[in-house]
Amino acid sequence: MKIAVSGCLLGEKIRFDGQHKHDRFITQDLGKYVDFISFCPENLAFGTPRPTIRLVEEGEESYSVQSSKDLSDVTNPLSQAANYELVNLNKEPIRAIIFKSKSPSCGLGSAIVYRDNGHALKKDDGLFAKLCKEHFPLLPMEEEGRLNDPWLRENFIMQLFAYDNFENFKAAEPTMGKLVAFHKSYKFMLQAKNDIMYRELGQIVG
Repeated sequence: MKIAVSGCLLGEKIRFDGQHKHDRFITQDLGKYVDFISFCPENLAFGTPRPTIRLVEEGEESYSVQSSKDLSDVTNPLSQAANYELVNLNKEPIRAIIFKSKSPSCGLGSAIVYRDNGHALKKDDGLFAKLCKEHFPLLPMEEEGRLNDPWLRENFIMQLFAYDNFENFKAAEPTMGKLVAFHKSYKFMLQAKNDIMYRELGQIVG
């Protein structure tokens, strides 16, 4: 089972300052069950070390990427790198993505968006995280910071293995009878998460 992870969380020294953000839960605990595919669009676009970047509001839900060095617009090179990384991920049967929190490229709802005057405006998805959500709408995704919360960690792990089971199930070209059995095997988990959705799914497979 493969999952994609921001390279700095795997211990790779590719952050803007040439350091890493090694996360031991990911590499040591989760690493017992999965193989990792590393990504970092910022390192691919600008190398390491590099000036920091930030998201700047250009319009409603529209952002540019600005370099802290000279305030130049670096949206295009980062977008090209993000698309390159997306193509690489699309080549693999990945089962989840773990992003680096607060990153202007990889933050999952935690990237700070600034106004032109330099004042923080709000938080949103980073450029690459947004791209991944659009391309992989059903894929389990999380930030490393949120995985410190025991409930969120447990929920992510359940999603990861359930998604892997379902993808493997689909690949086996199952019969309708096996689909019903698969649905029943997740009965209690689905009921615990959303009883209404469980019943709606039951009507579909029925």
